[in-house]
Amino acid sequence: MKNSSKAGAASCLFIAVILCISFSSCYRDNSALGSSTQDKLVRNPWSISLFSGNGVNFTSQFSGDVLLFSETGAVALKQSATVTPGSWNRQVLTGERQTYTLHFESADPAIHMLSSAWELVHEDGNSMEFSQQQAGGSASLVITRQ
Repeated sequence: MKNSSKAGAASCLFIAVILCISFSSCYRDNSALGSSTQDKLVRNPWSISLFSGNGVNFTSQFSGDVLLFSETGAVALKQSATVTPGSWNRQVLTGERQTYTLHFESADPAIHMLSSAWELVHEDGNSMEFSQQQAGGSASLVITRQ
């Protein structure tokens, strides 16, 4: 009887050790919890789902294009076979207001209009909405995670 209880105890100990090893390699992925907007920008490719200014909708000019942000402050607008390089930065204003400035070296008027300071007005897990005040009106930019 003693041998069977020792064998049972050894079996239980062995199972407990295996379970501890198994569960110690499991972890909760908190990467999406509390991540900043800046982190979301650099982790994902983005499409332009709305771009309008002063009552004119420019969204169709960016159909199928992709915005890629880098931690280094570089940004690229990929349009079919063309890539337009640029830079970006983030500025925290009063409270929780944030401004993201994009700058592209391009003669294309639509791309040039993206080169501006954009205030973040809304974000969720899949999209970010930015706005800016312009002479004679306002502009809106919505990017969607691909």
